[in-house]
Amino acid sequence: MLPPASVLVQELDLSYAILPWSEPLRNGEAMQERYGGKVGFRYYEDEDHGIFWSNDPHKSIGAMVREMGLAEAGPELERIKKLYRATGVPAYQ
Repeated sequence: MLPPASVLVQELDLSYAILPWSEPLRNGEAMQERYGGKVGFRYYEDEDHGIFWSNDPHKSIGAMVREMGLAEAGPELERIKKLYRATGVPAYQ
């Protein structure tokens, strides 16, 4: 196998956001409507989660998520665990 004659990489952004299901997200359709080709994603309906990334060099996926008022999976899970602890759910004490 021969190596490629040339390789061009302008910028590579490995940032992504994992978003759980939420009504405002609409399985990713809301992000697509708002940002068009500036956002990429794969939504897995069977798991009620999606992975999202920014295709816009001037706006991060984090900024897009915040602008839409959405919560990433990790922080949302921590918020729910705190709520469970506060209400006395035994497994979270």
